[in-house]
Parts: sequence; C-alpha cells; structure tokens
Amino acid sequence: MVTYGVIVGTVIAAGLVEARCRNGGNVTGALAAQRFGRFFLVGAGLALSWQWIAGMIALLQ
Repeated sequence: MVTYGVIVGTVIAAGLVEARCRNGGNVTGALAAQRFGRFFLVGAGLALSWQWIAGMIALLQ
C-alpha cells in the first residue's frame, strides 16, 4: 500500500507543480510537469503490472 501512496503522492505533486507553473506563466515548466506526471503514472503502472504478471507466472511453475 505504501507503493500506491508514493505513486499517488508523486502524481498529485506533479499536478500541483504544473498548476503553479501555469499560474506563474511558465508554460515550459507546466508542460514538463504534466509530462512527468503522465509518464511516471504510466511507468509505475507498467512496473506494477509486470511484477503482478511475473508473480502469477511464478505461482504456475
């Protein structure tokens, strides 16, 4: 559960940084924060699903 908390916290923090950059007029920083949040979420999801699949395969052997 800690893993999910860290992932959610990181994505929320990226969203807050994005909003702060947009409000400050820093479009480049906002886009970078948005991309980081998206890619981090996708990467974390892929890593978790890969470990889940690997665990299921290990149970079958």
